[in-house]
Amino acid sequence: MMTQYTLRPATSEDYHFLYHLIEVCLKEYVAATWGWDDDFQQRHFAQHFDVTGCQIILVDGRPAGQRTVVERGEELFLAAIYLLPEYQNRGLGSALIREIIVQAEQSGRPVTLQVLKANRPARRLYERLGFFISGETNTHYEMRREVEVRARARGSG
Repeated sequence: MMTQYTLRPATSEDYHFLYHLIEVCLKEYVAATWGWDDDFQQRHFAQHFDVTGCQIILVDGRPAGQRTVVERGEELFLAAIYLLPEYQNRGLGSALIREIIVQAEQSGRPVTLQVLKANRPARRLYERLGFFISGETNTHYEMRREVEVRARARGSG
């Protein structure tokens, strides 16, 4: 059974939780890509901290992760989705991403994201959900999921 969740807007009060999430979810992949330096990571996080579009994922009222979606012109950009390890591999990430896909399809927009090349588990999840690699940098794959066009009845409404 899929874990039930709720979402709430992130605030500056979530700073330490959000940094902890990046550390536990990305440290392995950042280390494989550039090397992990605690001082640099903390400075970089502080300099770029912004809760715009960021939601805290709550399970049983407790913070379990974050999801950040940004409207970028004609697309929805999934800027971040992180779950604490104890909430991973339970269908929660898929449900959260499917929710964005539905939203995007209702507004006729594709969903885009980028993922570290070293983060194979995340890339496999995105591919299972219909994303494909649309570009790349030295460190990241750019991925995209097109709008599924559904036939609409003519003359209705």
